Amino acid sequence: MAVVSLLYDHHKRELSERLIELQHSKNQIVLSSTHIHLDPHNCIEVIIMRGLSQDVKQLADTLIATKGVKHGTIEISSTGKNLD
Repeated sequence: MAVVSLLYDHHKRELSERLIELQHSKNQIVLSSTHIHLDPHNCIEVIIMRGLSQDVKQLADTLIATKGVKHGTIEISSTGKNLD
């Protein structure tokens, strides 16, 4: 499991579309995303993912490195299975 947060200016040309495209290309990993308007320019997107750790990390790194993203973080966790 992973939670990725992206902070970006949604007025940047084609940035929102590119981020959505990347998420749709890995729809087997992306479970949910929430888009929050912080002010007239800045938005934060929170994306919840599940999959093999290397696949989740690769997608997160690609999203965070997308030109126009101001700040991004990833928090990786277990699904909780076998943690009793």
